[in-house]
Amino acid sequence: MAFSDPELSDLAAQARENALHVCAHLFPNGCVAGRSFCVGNIGGDAGDSLKVNLAKGRFRDYADGTCHGDILNLVHLASGGHDWLRTKQRLREILRLPVPEEFRAKPKGPVKSTAELQALAQRIWRGTRNLRNTLGARYLLRRGIGRHLFNLAFDASCWWGWWQKTRPGEKGVQHTGRGPALIARFQDLHGRFAGIHRIYLSQDGGKADMPDPKMSLGDIYGAACRLQGRDVRVLFTTEAVEDGAAVATPLPELAVWAASSAGHLGEMDIPVGTRILLVGADNDDAGDKAFERLVERLQDREGLVIIRARPVLKDWNEDLLKLGPQAVAARIRRFYQHLVQERIAA
Repeated sequence: MAFSDPELSDLAAQARENALHVCAHLFPNGCVAGRSFCVGNIGGDAGDSLKVNLAKGRFRDYADGTCHGDILNLVHLASGGHDWLRTKQRLREILRLPVPEEFRAKPKGPVKSTAELQALAQRIWRGTRNLRNTLGARYLLRRGIGRHLFNLAFDASCWWGWWQKTRPGEKGVQHTGRGPALIARFQDLHGRFAGIHRIYLSQDGGKADMPDPKMSLGDIYGAACRLQGRDVRVLFTTEAVEDGAAVATPLPELAVWAASSAGHLGEMDIPVGTRILLVGADNDDAGDKAFERLVERLQDREGLVIIRARPVLKDWNEDLLKLGPQAVAARIRRFYQHLVQERIAA
């Protein structure tokens, strides 16, 4: 509807061409990380959950999961999200403002395509080894997880790269290196390779001491790490690989799929054959939003029951460690077993 206005279409094109300039004026608390602009949320709080791809002029709030679109939508939401006339006025004002010298340079270097990123992720996955007797296995054991699970492997020297975030306009610094990592393979709804999620580890079996030891590579939006189970009529989903593995440990009969974050859990593609969907998101606001987003997306799917499988403590891995596997299994079974006869066996 908004693009039926020729002036708005022209302003949107200008905004895409000047994405960094627009973001810098919209979000003074934001920062530059590589070829992305980061800010905490649409309200402009400090943080990095909302990321703008400066080359493509598109954004996504990974904490919210429902907030995404192009640069025009970003300006619209940041301006209240109700009045397109106000959005036009705000965009005109921003584009008329003088462009600081440091914002005139475009992000340098070629932007890798989705296919290229997936190919790189697949090369890393093919170079992994079995988890047995590795730091990856030690990391899981420290979390109470000892069972063999699908789509988890280990790389003793996995490449990593992260950007030291800077204030708008300043050149970010990329840090690269190699280190041991637990690797989770993600697949799309048809079982095709989508990408990987890496958890970098320290030599004692904990997480590596780096700004963000968890990194994804490829196109894992909507995809999942299928930890166990081929019968997805009853499907348990979590927002992290560790939580999924914690649920799978005492419940080997249950199909368990993991996302890489709460935002990604809300966008996970669910098989049409699923009849009972258990959403095991964390016990917090982000987990509630992930559940609400799945309900919103799947509310018209006939024959599907969606259950908020809330852990007792912060997340299911903490429940496993502090309450034990029997308590975890009993709690989860109470969420769905009374529905099996009605939804599955009938």
